[in-house]
Amino acid sequence: MAVVLAGCGNSGPEELAKGEQLLREGNYPAAIELLTKATQNLPDDWRGYNYLGMAYQRQGDYENSKEQYTKALALVDKNPELVNEVNVVRYNLGRLYLDHGRPAQAAEELATYTLQVGDSFSGFFWRGTAEYQAGTADSQPEMLERAETSLRRAIELGDESGIGQQLLLRAQRKLKQVRLQHPNAAGLVIARDIDAGALDPRIQWHRRSHD
Repeated sequence: MAVVLAGCGNSGPEELAKGEQLLREGNYPAAIELLTKATQNLPDDWRGYNYLGMAYQRQGDYENSKEQYTKALALVDKNPELVNEVNVVRYNLGRLYLDHGRPAQAAEELATYTLQVGDSFSGFFWRGTAEYQAGTADSQPEMLERAETSLRRAIELGDESGIGQQLLLRAQRKLKQVRLQHPNAAGLVIARDIDAGALDPRIQWHRRSHD
């Protein structure tokens, strides 16, 4: 009887762990297969949907990636205590939107992300990039002002985050473009957007993998 009970256990945790490993190794088809099973066995674990969304994203599958990220975020409605942990999904979703030509949507997700985590170089850099693209596409001075503020903050955080000089120079070049496009931008820092915060150590890898 003990053997039968052991065989009936939930295989979700093992599938989740192996799926994450496959994702790290770049074996996306295998990761998708295993993580799909993990989400079925662990429907209330946001990590499975996040990993699955990342695997689809790495394969260039926009629709399936967005669907999985959306499922992860929906779990916050069921359990509000997850809001800080699941926030990293907004970063991933923002990058997905940005990579597929949806800068306004990307800016919204990345603004929420930076509001919660605080001092994130990559968060403010990609937020500023999205705001810049949205502002130039629709000639929105307000969005360009936000871009200048975000990119200025990214530059201030560059050395502290350890992301590297190359990304910092990219942020500086983008800031110069914003100023040329909209030289009268006030560039006022919105205090609520830079409240102190830190990512849960368990999800640091997600930031590094997308930077």
